[in-house]
Amino acid sequence: MMSEWIEKFKDYLQQQGYRHMTLVGYIDDIKQFYDFLRRKLGREPKLSDLSPEACREYLAEQAKTYRRSTLMRRLASLRSFQRYLMSNGQLEQPFVPPTRELNQYFEQAQETQAVVCFNSQELLTLWERLLQIETPRAKRDLAIISLFVEWGFPSEWLIRFTLDDLDLDQARIRVTDIAKNEIWFPIKAAVEPLRRYLQIRPRFNAMPDTRGLFLSQLGRSISRQSLWQSLRSWGNVLHLAKPLTPQALRNTAAYRLSRANVPPIVLQLAFGHTNPLSTRFLMRRLHRACENEDVSLVPILHPDNTITMEPGAEERLDEEFLSRLSAMPFPLDGNYGPRNREQEEA
Repeated sequence: MMSEWIEKFKDYLQQQGYRHMTLVGYIDDIKQFYDFLRRKLGREPKLSDLSPEACREYLAEQAKTYRRSTLMRRLASLRSFQRYLMSNGQLEQPFVPPTRELNQYFEQAQETQAVVCFNSQELLTLWERLLQIETPRAKRDLAIISLFVEWGFPSEWLIRFTLDDLDLDQARIRVTDIAKNEIWFPIKAAVEPLRRYLQIRPRFNAMPDTRGLFLSQLGRSISRQSLWQSLRSWGNVLHLAKPLTPQALRNTAAYRLSRANVPPIVLQLAFGHTNPLSTRFLMRRLHRACENEDVSLVPILHPDNTITMEPGAEERLDEEFLSRLSAMPFPLDGNYGPRNREQEEA
């Protein structure tokens, strides 16, 4: 039965170390297709029911309700499932048609939500307005925002960071990629906001033995939902012209780093992508949507409360950093196993 192989695929992704939200997204997309087949057939689907015709019918139905980005994501999930089945000898022929044969469904789908990124002047305004608010939450969230803008790290990483991952003396922060490699990324724009946040972190009433870097008012590591809500509320309070979301801040970092010619492997790792295609897809979208935005500089906060506009931590990438990456036990083409979604969390 198809359901049994969905569970096996889920177990495989867990073994490969996929992030929880990415794994959940994969399985949810595949189960959507499974439910479609069950409605269509009136019984439990089998692997023998997988066919290009069924896939086309499914996408035609989805195109009536969902955006293009959702269709592309679900298509990428199905292709990953397809590769897994074929590698295990369960399929002889692909059931997902080539993308060029599916363009009609993408054209029928709703327009993808507008891509948002902040230009350098908008970032300066954000920094200046937040610095006027002397609350622990404002200091915490400026530190969070500065890390998003520095490297475009996924929200999940910021939630997961601990005090041990931060080395302010060396101006760097440690991330762990899907292959379990530990990578120390240099930081620059985030240094002073993080230093100020650490001074007031005890005011969040950290619970005993809590090592989480960013804390909620309850003294625990901040949750994904709280992170989103807090940033969006600042966008409203500060009367920003654009929605203040993790994705918008990550877009800002991604576009700046790409324009600064940061090597693709560094971009892929910083964004938490398991597949270089995800990074290239994101870059294409950003270069179309943000081409008129000047994002070359970021606000650098100094101890005397002055702000200068300078390049970010990308200028600290050196041959030593890149050579350490090349020595790590992962393929530089990002081929970790099943290819990731067309557009990852961001």
